[in-house]
Amino acid sequence: MTKAQNIAYRVFRGLFNAYLFAVVLSMYAYTRDATGDIKWLLLNWAALLIGGGWLAAMGWFRLPFRRPRLFLEILALFVALLLASALASQHRWGALVETGRFVSLFALYFAATQLYATP
Repeated sequence: MTKAQNIAYRVFRGLFNAYLFAVVLSMYAYTRDATGDIKWLLLNWAALLIGGGWLAAMGWFRLPFRRPRLFLEILALFVALLLASALASQHRWGALVETGRFVSLFALYFAATQLYATP
């Protein structure tokens, strides 16, 4: 592994750990709304920065793609079915918001399986 690839792994692991710290901090019991929308906002930003950034880093630094060992096809099918049902729903915008949450979780799952696997 080259030095640039090693730095990319360290940067994205740091971002992922910072996201987990922010989620735990936002669930602090003495906040006004411990289960509020801030967690979904953090999730979406983390999925965009970490998931999308990792895909870009894979291309720029020629990092290897590690196929996730568990549930890749099942989760991808689940997200595809959610998207299809959201588009066919009478309450399309609300369903798309819920589907977006699962897409964000899928992006973080993908990034975590890439970042925390042994080469």
